[in-house]
Amino acid sequence: MKVKIGTSPSYLVRNPYTYCFRMNVPKDLQSYIGRKELRYSLKTGYLGDAKYKARVIAGQVQLVFKLLRKGNSSLMKLSDNQIQEILQKYLKEYIDSIEERMYSDDPPPFTIDTRLFHQYVNDLDDIKQEIIEYLGTLDYRTVESIVDDLLKENGIDNIDRSSVSYQKLCRGILKAQLKGIDIEKRQMRGEYSDDQVKLTTEMLTSINSGKVSKMLSEVSDEYWKESESGWKDRTIVEYRGFNKRLLESLGYETEVHTIDFQTVKDCRDNLKETGNKGKPLSIKRVNMYIEYATALFNFAKRNKYISENPASGLMFKDKRSPDQITDVFDKEDLQKLFLSKEYIENKHLHSHNFWVPILGLFTGCRLEEICQLYVDDVKEVNRVWVLDINEKRSDQSVKTSERRLVPLHPLILDDLKFLNY
Repeated sequence: MKVKIGTSPSYLVRNPYTYCFRMNVPKDLQSYIGRKELRYSLKTGYLGDAKYKARVIAGQVQLVFKLLRKGNSSLMKLSDNQIQEILQKYLKEYIDSIEERMYSDDPPPFTIDTRLFHQYVNDLDDIKQEIIEYLGTLDYRTVESIVDDLLKENGIDNIDRSSVSYQKLCRGILKAQLKGIDIEKRQMRGEYSDDQVKLTTEMLTSINSGKVSKMLSEVSDEYWKESESGWKDRTIVEYRGFNKRLLESLGYETEVHTIDFQTVKDCRDNLKETGNKGKPLSIKRVNMYIEYATALFNFAKRNKYISENPASGLMFKDKRSPDQITDVFDKEDLQKLFLSKEYIENKHLHSHNFWVPILGLFTGCRLEEICQLYVDDVKEVNRVWVLDINEKRSDQSVKTSERRLVPLHPLILDDLKFLNY
Protein backbone atom coordinates (compact mmCIF):
# COMPACT_ATOMS: atom_id res chain seq x y z
CA MET A 1 0.00 0.00 0.00
CA LYS A 2 2.04 2.96 -1.25
CA VAL A 3 1.59 6.20 0.65
CA LYS A 4 1.44 9.24 -1.60
CA ILE A 5 2.06 12.64 -0.12
CA GLY A 6 0.58 15.40 -2.21
CA THR A 7 -0.83 18.88 -1.82
CA SER A 8 -4.32 17.76 -0.82
CA PRO A 9 -6.35 19.77 1.73
CA SER A 10 -5.18 19.47 5.32
CA TYR A 11 -8.38 17.76 6.59
CA LEU A 12 -7.69 19.22 10.02
CA VAL A 13 -10.01 19.96 12.94
CA ARG A 14 -8.68 21.67 16.05
CA ASN A 15 -9.70 20.36 19.48
CA PRO A 16 -8.75 22.20 22.71
CA TYR A 17 -5.50 20.25 23.07
CA THR A 18 -4.76 18.56 19.76
CA TYR A 19 -5.53 18.32 16.04
CA CYS A 20 -7.82 15.70 14.50
CA PHE A 21 -8.05 14.28 10.99
CA ARG A 22 -11.54 14.46 9.45
CA MET A 23 -12.78 13.35 6.05
CA ASN A 24 -16.28 12.87 4.67
CA VAL A 25 -17.11 9.44 3.27
CA PRO A 26 -18.52 9.56 -0.30
CA LYS A 27 -22.26 8.81 -0.41
CA ASP A 28 -21.81 5.71 -2.59
CA LEU A 29 -19.49 4.18 0.03
CA GLN A 30 -21.28 5.18 3.23
CA SER A 31 -23.39 2.03 3.42
CA TYR A 32 -20.29 -0.12 2.90
CA ILE A 33 -18.10 1.69 5.44
CA GLY A 34 -20.94 2.20 7.91
CA ARG A 35 -20.37 5.90 8.63
CA LYS A 36 -20.59 9.31 6.98
CA GLU A 37 -17.38 10.74 8.36
CA LEU A 38 -13.93 9.45 9.34
CA ARG A 39 -12.26 11.10 12.31
CA TYR A 40 -8.95 10.30 14.02
CA SER A 41 -6.90 12.10 16.67
CA LEU A 42 -3.47 13.11 15.36
CA LYS A 43 -1.95 13.24 18.87
CA THR A 44 -0.19 16.55 18.29
CA GLY A 45 -0.77 20.22 18.93
CA TYR A 46 1.80 21.36 16.35
CA LEU A 47 0.22 22.54 13.11
CA GLY A 48 3.12 21.52 10.83
CA ASP A 49 3.26 18.00 12.22
CA ALA A 50 -0.54 17.71 12.08
CA LYS A 51 -0.62 18.73 8.42
CA TYR A 52 1.94 16.10 7.50
CA LYS A 53 0.11 13.32 9.38
CA ALA A 54 -3.22 14.38 7.88
CA ARG A 55 -1.84 14.24 4.33
CA VAL A 56 -0.47 10.74 4.91
CA ILE A 57 -3.78 9.50 6.31
CA ALA A 58 -5.72 11.20 3.54
CA GLY A 59 -3.61 9.40 0.93
CA GLN A 60 -4.33 6.07 2.55
CA VAL A 61 -8.07 6.77 2.85
CA GLN A 62 -8.37 7.90 -0.76
CA LEU A 63 -6.64 4.71 -1.86
CA VAL A 64 -9.16 2.70 0.15
CA PHE A 65 -12.03 4.59 -1.48
CA LYS A 66 -10.59 3.85 -4.93
CA LEU A 67 -10.19 0.16 -4.25
CA LEU A 68 -13.69 -0.14 -2.79
CA ARG A 69 -15.11 1.02 -6.13
CA LYS A 70 -13.27 -1.56 -8.25
CA GLY A 71 -16.08 -4.09 -8.24
CA ASN A 72 -17.19 -7.28 -6.57
CA SER A 73 -15.86 -10.83 -6.49
CA SER A 74 -17.32 -14.03 -5.22
CA LEU A 75 -17.73 -14.70 -1.53
CA MET A 76 -14.72 -16.63 -0.28
CA LYS A 77 -13.52 -18.06 3.00
CA LEU A 78 -9.91 -17.18 3.71
CA SER A 79 -7.42 -19.97 4.28
CA ASP A 80 -4.53 -19.57 6.71
CA ASN A 81 -2.11 -19.50 3.76
CA GLN A 82 -4.06 -16.64 2.20
CA ILE A 83 -3.96 -14.76 5.50
CA GLN A 84 -0.20 -15.24 5.69
CA GLU A 85 0.35 -14.00 2.14
CA ILE A 86 -1.85 -10.94 2.66
CA LEU A 87 -0.12 -10.00 5.92
CA GLN A 88 3.35 -10.46 4.46
CA LYS A 89 2.48 -8.23 1.52
CA TYR A 90 0.90 -5.59 3.76
CA LEU A 91 3.86 -5.42 6.15
CA LYS A 92 6.43 -5.29 3.35
CA GLU A 93 4.63 -2.41 1.63
CA TYR A 94 4.20 -0.66 4.97
CA ILE A 95 7.94 -0.93 5.70
CA ASP A 96 8.83 0.21 2.18
CA SER A 97 6.62 3.29 2.53
CA ILE A 98 8.47 4.32 5.71
CA GLU A 99 11.74 4.67 3.79
CA GLU A 100 10.23 5.97 0.55
CA ARG A 101 8.74 9.06 2.20
CA MET A 102 12.30 10.32 2.80
CA TYR A 103 12.74 10.67 -0.98
CA SER A 104 9.47 12.46 -1.69
CA ASP A 105 9.15 16.06 -2.85
CA ASP A 106 7.60 16.90 0.51
CA PRO A 107 9.66 15.08 3.21
CA PRO A 108 8.40 14.81 6.79
CA PRO A 109 8.86 17.96 8.93
CA PHE A 110 10.94 16.07 11.50
CA THR A 111 13.79 15.73 8.98
CA ILE A 112 14.65 19.40 9.49
CA ASP A 113 13.44 20.01 13.06
CA THR A 114 14.99 18.11 15.98
CA ARG A 115 12.08 18.96 18.27
CA LEU A 116 9.56 17.51 15.83
CA PHE A 117 11.76 14.44 15.37
CA HIS A 118 11.62 13.55 19.08
CA GLN A 119 7.93 14.41 19.28
CA TYR A 120 7.18 12.13 16.33
CA VAL A 121 9.01 9.24 18.03
CA ASN A 122 6.89 9.84 21.14
CA ASP A 123 3.76 9.90 18.97
CA LEU A 124 4.70 6.45 17.67
CA ASP A 125 4.68 5.16 21.26
CA ASP A 126 1.18 6.62 21.77
CA ILE A 127 -0.09 4.99 18.58
CA LYS A 128 1.48 1.68 19.60
CA GLN A 129 -0.34 1.81 22.95
CA GLU A 130 -3.65 2.43 21.17
CA ILE A 131 -3.10 -0.61 18.93
CA ILE A 132 -2.35 -2.74 22.00
CA GLU A 133 -5.66 -1.60 23.49
CA TYR A 134 -7.49 -2.48 20.25
CA LEU A 135 -6.05 -6.00 20.40
CA GLY A 136 -7.01 -6.40 24.03
CA THR A 137 -10.59 -5.17 23.55
CA LEU A 138 -11.12 -6.96 20.19
CA ASP A 139 -11.78 -3.60 18.54
CA TYR A 140 -11.03 -3.99 14.83
CA ARG A 141 -12.77 -0.88 13.49
CA THR A 142 -9.50 0.94 12.75
CA VAL A 143 -8.28 -1.82 10.42
CA GLU A 144 -11.51 -3.00 8.79
CA SER A 145 -11.07 -0.64 5.84
CA ILE A 146 -7.45 -1.78 5.44
CA VAL A 147 -8.53 -5.43 5.53
CA ASP A 148 -11.26 -4.79 2.96
CA ASP A 149 -8.70 -3.02 0.79
CA LEU A 150 -6.25 -5.94 1.00
CA LEU A 151 -8.98 -8.46 0.26
CA LYS A 152 -10.05 -6.56 -2.85
CA GLU A 153 -6.44 -6.44 -4.04
CA ASN A 154 -6.45 -10.23 -3.80
CA GLY A 155 -9.74 -10.62 -5.64
CA ILE A 156 -11.79 -11.36 -2.52
CA ASP A 157 -14.95 -9.42 -1.79
CA ASN A 158 -18.03 -9.59 0.46
CA ILE A 159 -16.32 -11.74 3.07
CA ASP A 160 -18.25 -12.28 6.28
CA ARG A 161 -16.84 -9.90 8.91
CA SER A 162 -18.00 -12.19 11.69
CA SER A 163 -15.97 -15.11 10.35
CA VAL A 164 -12.90 -16.44 12.16
CA SER A 165 -10.80 -15.85 9.03
CA TYR A 166 -11.72 -12.16 8.90
CA GLN A 167 -10.98 -11.70 12.60
CA LYS A 168 -7.63 -13.47 12.20
CA LEU A 169 -6.72 -11.08 9.43
CA CYS A 170 -7.77 -8.04 11.48
CA ARG A 171 -5.66 -9.18 14.42
CA GLY A 172 -2.78 -9.92 12.08
CA ILE A 173 -2.92 -6.41 10.61
CA LEU A 174 -2.87 -4.85 14.10
CA LYS A 175 0.13 -7.01 15.05
CA ALA A 176 1.83 -6.10 11.78
CA GLN A 177 1.31 -2.43 12.61
CA LEU A 178 2.93 -2.95 16.01
CA LYS A 179 5.90 -4.59 14.33
CA GLY A 180 6.00 -1.82 11.72
CA ILE A 181 6.16 0.85 14.42
CA ASP A 182 9.09 -0.93 16.07
CA ILE A 183 10.88 -1.04 12.71
CA GLU A 184 10.15 2.63 12.04
CA LYS A 185 11.61 3.63 15.41
CA ARG A 186 14.75 1.62 14.72
CA GLN A 187 15.15 3.14 11.27
CA MET A 188 14.79 6.63 12.71
CA ARG A 189 17.73 5.77 14.96
CA GLY A 190 19.69 4.65 11.90
CA GLU A 191 19.32 0.92 12.64
CA TYR A 192 18.63 -1.16 9.52
CA SER A 193 18.49 -4.94 9.23
CA ASP A 194 18.10 -7.55 6.50
CA ASP A 195 15.55 -9.23 8.76
CA GLN A 196 12.99 -6.55 7.90
CA VAL A 197 11.91 -8.40 4.74
CA LYS A 198 10.95 -11.52 6.68
CA LEU A 199 9.46 -10.10 9.86
CA THR A 200 6.10 -11.81 9.54
CA THR A 201 7.53 -15.34 9.46
CA GLU A 202 7.77 -15.75 13.23
CA MET A 203 4.60 -13.77 13.85
CA LEU A 204 2.59 -16.11 11.62
CA THR A 205 4.08 -19.39 12.81
CA SER A 206 1.12 -20.01 15.09
CA ILE A 207 -1.33 -19.59 12.17
CA ASN A 208 0.47 -22.04 9.87
CA SER A 209 0.98 -24.65 12.57
CA GLY A 210 -2.58 -24.42 13.80
CA LYS A 211 -1.29 -23.66 17.31
CA VAL A 212 -2.06 -20.59 19.40
CA SER A 213 0.97 -18.86 20.90
CA LYS A 214 0.82 -17.87 24.55
CA MET A 215 0.03 -14.22 25.14
CA LEU A 216 2.34 -12.31 27.47
CA SER A 217 -0.49 -11.78 29.97
CA GLU A 218 -1.13 -15.54 30.08
CA VAL A 219 2.53 -16.30 30.70
CA SER A 220 2.58 -13.63 33.41
CA ASP A 221 -0.45 -15.17 35.14
CA GLU A 222 1.19 -18.61 35.09
CA TYR A 223 4.46 -17.21 36.43
CA TRP A 224 2.69 -15.53 39.34
CA LYS A 225 0.69 -18.63 40.24
CA GLU A 226 3.90 -20.63 40.42
CA SER A 227 6.07 -18.06 42.21
CA GLU A 228 3.91 -15.74 44.36
CA SER A 229 3.74 -18.05 47.38
CA GLY A 230 7.52 -17.78 47.79
CA TRP A 231 7.63 -13.98 47.71
CA LYS A 232 7.47 -11.66 50.71
CA ASP A 233 4.60 -9.17 50.95
CA ARG A 234 6.84 -6.23 50.10
CA THR A 235 8.22 -8.11 47.07
CA ILE A 236 4.71 -8.85 45.83
CA VAL A 237 3.75 -5.17 45.95
CA GLU A 238 6.91 -4.18 44.08
CA TYR A 239 6.62 -6.96 41.48
CA ARG A 240 3.00 -6.10 40.84
CA GLY A 241 4.08 -2.64 39.72
CA PHE A 242 6.90 -4.05 37.59
CA ASN A 243 4.52 -6.54 35.95
CA LYS A 244 1.88 -3.92 35.14
CA ARG A 245 4.39 -1.58 33.54
CA LEU A 246 6.01 -4.39 31.57
CA LEU A 247 2.69 -5.63 30.16
CA GLU A 248 1.62 -2.10 29.28
CA SER A 249 4.89 -1.50 27.41
CA LEU A 250 5.09 -4.82 25.57
CA GLY A 251 1.36 -5.47 25.17
CA TYR A 252 -0.95 -7.73 27.19
CA GLU A 253 -2.00 -9.67 24.07
CA THR A 254 1.43 -9.77 22.45
CA GLU A 255 2.37 -13.34 21.59
CA VAL A 256 5.34 -14.02 23.81
CA HIS A 257 7.41 -15.72 21.10
CA THR A 258 7.34 -12.52 19.00
CA ILE A 259 9.05 -10.42 21.70
CA ASP A 260 12.69 -10.01 20.75
CA PHE A 261 15.80 -8.47 22.29
CA GLN A 262 15.34 -5.11 20.56
CA THR A 263 11.73 -4.82 21.73
CA VAL A 264 12.70 -5.32 25.39
CA LYS A 265 15.69 -3.00 24.93
CA ASP A 266 13.35 -0.28 23.62
CA CYS A 267 11.13 -0.88 26.66
CA ARG A 268 14.16 -0.56 28.96
CA ASP A 269 15.37 2.67 27.31
CA ASN A 270 11.88 4.15 27.48
CA LEU A 271 11.75 3.38 31.21
CA LYS A 272 15.07 5.11 31.75
CA GLU A 273 14.00 8.20 29.80
CA THR A 274 10.39 8.64 30.92
CA GLY A 275 10.14 6.56 34.10
CA ASN A 276 7.05 7.17 36.20
CA LYS A 277 4.96 10.27 35.41
CA GLY A 278 7.56 11.46 32.94
CA LYS A 279 10.44 11.49 35.43
CA PRO A 280 13.55 9.47 34.48
CA LEU A 281 14.29 6.37 36.56
CA SER A 282 17.66 5.68 38.13
CA ILE A 283 19.88 2.97 36.67
CA LYS A 284 19.28 0.93 39.80
CA ARG A 285 15.50 1.16 39.41
CA VAL A 286 15.56 0.30 35.70
CA ASN A 287 17.72 -2.73 36.48
CA MET A 288 15.09 -3.91 38.97
CA TYR A 289 12.50 -3.86 36.16
CA ILE A 290 14.84 -5.80 33.86
CA GLU A 291 15.65 -8.28 36.63
CA TYR A 292 11.93 -8.99 36.95
CA ALA A 293 11.52 -9.25 33.15
CA THR A 294 14.46 -11.68 32.99
CA ALA A 295 12.86 -13.92 35.60
CA LEU A 296 9.51 -13.82 33.77
CA PHE A 297 11.05 -14.76 30.41
CA ASN A 298 13.19 -17.45 32.05
CA PHE A 299 9.91 -18.99 33.22
CA ALA A 300 8.60 -18.78 29.63
CA LYS A 301 11.77 -20.42 28.35
CA ARG A 302 11.58 -23.28 30.89
CA ASN A 303 8.03 -23.95 29.73
CA LYS A 304 9.06 -23.98 26.03
CA TYR A 305 7.02 -20.88 25.15
CA ILE A 306 10.17 -19.17 23.82
CA SER A 307 13.58 -20.42 22.75
CA GLU A 308 15.67 -17.50 24.04
CA ASN A 309 15.27 -14.96 26.84
CA PRO A 310 14.86 -11.52 25.15
CA ALA A 311 15.73 -9.68 28.38
CA SER A 312 19.05 -11.44 28.88
CA GLY A 313 22.05 -9.10 29.10
CA LEU A 314 20.00 -5.90 29.21
CA MET A 315 20.82 -4.71 32.73
CA PHE A 316 22.81 -1.49 32.81
CA LYS A 317 26.33 -1.53 34.25
CA ASP A 318 26.50 1.01 37.05
CA LYS A 319 29.98 2.54 36.91
CA ARG A 320 29.49 4.81 39.93
CA SER A 321 31.45 4.29 43.12
CA PRO A 322 29.55 2.95 46.18
CA ASP A 323 29.34 6.39 47.80
CA GLN A 324 27.96 7.85 44.57
CA ILE A 325 25.31 5.14 44.32
CA THR A 326 24.15 5.75 47.91
CA ASP A 327 22.89 9.30 48.22
CA VAL A 328 23.98 10.23 51.76
CA PHE A 329 22.57 12.96 53.98
CA ASP A 330 24.77 16.02 54.25
CA LYS A 331 24.94 18.45 57.17
CA GLU A 332 22.18 20.65 55.74
CA ASP A 333 19.87 17.65 55.31
CA LEU A 334 20.39 16.57 58.92
CA GLN A 335 19.74 20.08 60.23
CA LYS A 336 16.47 20.30 58.31
CA LEU A 337 15.38 17.00 59.82
CA PHE A 338 16.53 17.16 63.43
CA LEU A 339 16.12 20.93 63.93
CA SER A 340 12.58 20.81 62.56
CA LYS A 341 9.62 22.07 64.53
CA GLU A 342 8.57 18.49 65.26
CA TYR A 343 11.84 17.66 67.03
CA ILE A 344 12.45 21.02 68.73
CA GLU A 345 8.89 21.30 70.11
CA ASN A 346 8.34 17.53 70.43
CA LYS A 347 5.23 17.63 68.28
CA HIS A 348 5.53 14.37 66.36
CA LEU A 349 2.15 12.98 65.38
CA HIS A 350 3.29 9.40 66.12
CA SER A 351 6.10 8.06 68.26
CA HIS A 352 7.69 6.20 65.35
CA ASN A 353 8.13 9.53 63.53
CA PHE A 354 10.50 10.45 66.37
CA TRP A 355 12.35 7.16 66.84
CA VAL A 356 12.95 5.91 63.29
CA PRO A 357 15.18 8.84 62.14
CA ILE A 358 17.06 8.80 65.50
CA LEU A 359 17.75 5.08 65.24
CA GLY A 360 18.83 5.48 61.62
CA LEU A 361 21.21 8.29 62.57
CA PHE A 362 22.95 6.35 65.34
CA THR A 363 22.89 2.80 63.91
CA GLY A 364 23.17 3.15 60.12
CA CYS A 365 20.35 0.62 59.69
CA ARG A 366 18.10 0.88 56.65
CA LEU A 367 14.64 2.38 56.99
CA GLU A 368 12.93 -0.96 56.27
CA GLU A 369 15.11 -2.76 58.82
CA ILE A 370 14.12 -0.34 61.58
CA CYS A 371 10.42 -0.32 60.74
CA GLN A 372 10.13 -4.12 60.81
CA LEU A 373 11.67 -4.49 64.31
CA TYR A 374 9.71 -6.17 67.10
CA VAL A 375 10.14 -5.57 70.85
CA ASP A 376 12.10 -8.80 71.29
CA ASP A 377 14.54 -7.66 68.59
CA VAL A 378 15.91 -5.18 71.15
CA LYS A 379 18.06 -7.33 73.41
CA GLU A 380 21.12 -7.41 75.65
CA VAL A 381 24.07 -9.46 74.40
CA ASN A 382 27.21 -9.73 76.58
CA ARG A 383 25.97 -6.71 78.60
CA VAL A 384 25.56 -4.60 75.45
CA TRP A 385 22.12 -3.52 74.22
CA VAL A 386 21.68 -4.16 70.52
CA LEU A 387 19.17 -4.26 67.67
CA ASP A 388 18.87 -7.78 66.26
CA ILE A 389 18.44 -7.32 62.49
CA ASN A 390 16.99 -10.65 61.35
CA GLU A 391 14.43 -12.47 59.20
CA LYS A 392 12.77 -14.57 61.89
CA ARG A 393 9.23 -13.56 60.95
CA SER A 394 7.45 -13.68 57.59
CA ASP A 395 7.14 -9.89 57.43
CA GLN A 396 10.85 -9.33 58.05
CA SER A 397 13.52 -9.28 55.36
CA VAL A 398 17.16 -8.23 55.32
CA LYS A 399 18.74 -6.95 52.13
CA THR A 400 21.55 -9.20 50.84
CA SER A 401 20.99 -11.39 53.96
CA GLU A 402 22.97 -9.03 56.23
CA ARG A 403 21.61 -10.45 59.51
CA ARG A 404 23.53 -8.77 62.32
CA LEU A 405 23.59 -7.28 65.82
CA VAL A 406 23.85 -3.47 65.92
CA PRO A 407 24.94 -1.81 69.22
CA LEU A 408 22.82 1.06 70.55
CA HIS A 409 24.47 4.41 71.27
CA PRO A 410 24.50 5.65 74.94
CA LEU A 411 22.56 8.77 73.90
CA ILE A 412 19.69 6.54 72.74
CA LEU A 413 19.81 4.43 75.90
CA ASP A 414 20.60 6.96 78.64
CA ASP A 415 19.46 10.35 77.40
CA LEU A 416 16.44 9.40 75.28
CA LYS A 417 15.41 6.37 77.38
CA PHE A 418 14.75 4.12 74.42
CA LEU A 419 14.50 1.00 76.59
CA ASN A 420 11.67 2.59 78.59
CA TYR A 421 9.81 3.26 75.35
